Amino acid sequence: MILAGFLDVFSIVIGVIVTLTGMALVLLGLIATSEKAVKQGLITTGVALGLIAGGLWLIGVF
Repeated sequence: MILAGFLDVFSIVIGVIVTLTGMALVLLGLIATSEKAVKQGLITTGVALGLIAGGLWLIGVF
């Protein structure tokens, strides 16, 4: 019972960390795209959007 509660909280904490990392990478990718590194910036942005989706899934939004 205690372990199940810990795992729920741990999943939420990891989800928040992954989502915040994804948000930072989106910003990094958009900056790279605006500085004429379009291919690399779009790849970074795509990976970041995947991280955001995964983090939100861990939190329980999806």
